[in-house]
Amino acid sequence: MNFKQLLEKIMESDQNIRFAAIFDRYGMVREKIPRDGTSQMMDEFDTQNMLREAASSWYHRKSLAQKLGKGHYSMTVYDNLIRITMPLDTDYFVIISHDKLDEQPPIAKQIQQILDTNKIDSFE
Repeated sequence: MNFKQLLEKIMESDQNIRFAAIFDRYGMVREKIPRDGTSQMMDEFDTQNMLREAASSWYHRKSLAQKLGKGHYSMTVYDNLIRITMPLDTDYFVIISHDKLDEQPPIAKQIQQILDTNKIDSFE
């Protein structure tokens, strides 16, 4: 299976995936598929910077694997989408953008609700 076929399979798995890409350890896109009918939220420059940061973060996580175990995925929830990054192997990563903000892990929702309803008066 090549990169394009893999991304097509990922896109077919969920209609709420708006974008899927494979990038290398330098943050360079090797293949990408945007969902038809969706608009891009970031331009190519911002996307490239985000992918470089994601690749760098995974290499940092890899250095902690002996203590914490292998990293399986990283999920970032924004106001407008969820971004999930997963290692494909040691040199490549998959990233997807997902529209369904209600599909985050229950523990994250619980903690966010606690934070939203319990404001800290001071950070001393």
